[in-house]
Amino acid sequence: MLSWQGRTYTISDWREKILREVKENRKQTKIKTFNRFVAALLEGFRTKGKDYEPRIELMNGYFHDFSDVTEENIQQILIAHKYSLKTRGLEIILNARRIAEPSPFQWEQYFHEAERRYESGYVTDNFLKINGVGKKVRDFALSEFSTFYCAIDRHMADVIRRTGLLLYGYGQLDFGTSPTENYNFLQRLVVKFSKETGWAPDSSQAYSPKEIDAMLWFFSQEGGICKAKPECFRCPIKDLCLTFQNM
Repeated sequence: MLSWQGRTYTISDWREKILREVKENRKQTKIKTFNRFVAALLEGFRTKGKDYEPRIELMNGYFHDFSDVTEENIQQILIAHKYSLKTRGLEIILNARRIAEPSPFQWEQYFHEAERRYESGYVTDNFLKINGVGKKVRDFALSEFSTFYCAIDRHMADVIRRTGLLLYGYGQLDFGTSPTENYNFLQRLVVKFSKETGWAPDSSQAYSPKEIDAMLWFFSQEGGICKAKPECFRCPIKDLCLTFQNM
């Protein structure tokens, strides 16, 4: 069980919540999709996850159309949000507008292209060309609209390492050579887990990368079990966990 924003969830409840939100996000207007996507691009090492939804609310309050995405309004949002990297935030939002505003750009086409290239990490994505936007925050933005993507964070990496799931990925040449390659390695590992449950891009059966990410995140957060100080003795999978077996 996990308590989150005043509600208590089981893993099954949490999974259903995540899938429902992805579907709902995909139905939003072009500007509201922009607001949610770009709010995710603003995530970084100086931001906290609990600030994400308030950031979206601020952007929805200021940006009703692309004509509202002005330097003045952006500055107002960043100040109201107490966003510490204001120059970086301004440039990310303005550059994202240059990509998403023109009429040829359609969010649904963009998401389909990202899903078509999910195994390669869609490294040719124009949003990745924006200074200050790394693959992790881009993946997080995509994961709000697609079950093909997830952003590997420290908590998720800890669960993969502690339980021994990491062993499923050994043998890949780019493991451990740089932080970027480690991230790519872990992301491919999650895709591998998904495929082993029977998931495929053309099927809604089994567990997508987004769902596996959501369940591991659920398991690793405060209120969960495998958090910063794991509560191993009440863990339902302790008999399968390499860390517990070797305590």
